[in-house]
Amino acid sequence: MVDKAVGVFGRLDIAFNNAGTVGENPSLIEQTEAEYDRIMNVNVKGVWLSMKYG
Repeated sequence: MVDKAVGVFGRLDIAFNNAGTVGENPSLIEQTEAEYDRIMNVNVKGVWLSMKYG
């Protein structure tokens, strides 16, 4: 998709990463470390990886 946009328009000025997840437990106290790590991997690391390799 990026290659197509660059081919048609000559450059890519913006990228919008619209993905995320929420935890199963809304309470921070009830949330496990594994659940926190999963959320951060999707919501933060996923955006970083998309921007780095996208």
